[in-house]
Amino acid sequence: MDLFNWGKDKAGKTKTKFTPEEASVSETMLWVCEKCGFKLVREGEDSPARSIQKAVKSILSDKKQKRQIRCMVTTCMNVCPTDKIAVGLVDLKSGKARFLSFEFKGSVEQIAEDLYLQI
Repeated sequence: MDLFNWGKDKAGKTKTKFTPEEASVSETMLWVCEKCGFKLVREGEDSPARSIQKAVKSILSDKKQKRQIRCMVTTCMNVCPTDKIAVGLVDLKSGKARFLSFEFKGSVEQIAEDLYLQI
């Protein structure tokens, strides 16, 4: 069993054929950490990350920016702020990424508006 060449044959070529696809978003990808959200709610409650994502998506839809900016929920990004939710902003044009965190206070809609302004 070869642990270091997984996914490649003996000639070093990948076994799985990957096909390039058109990007679904052109400017910015925004990732909201669902694990951070779960740490802020009681057991059995939904993570606020999903609510925030839906609110940001609603803003993007209203502003007709769904093809330019995409907001997604992700698992741990290894940022792990204490008592906050981590987000990652990836600027696809410059290739730079920023990581931010915020306290989950106030309305989901206000947080989504404030997060949108960070883009």
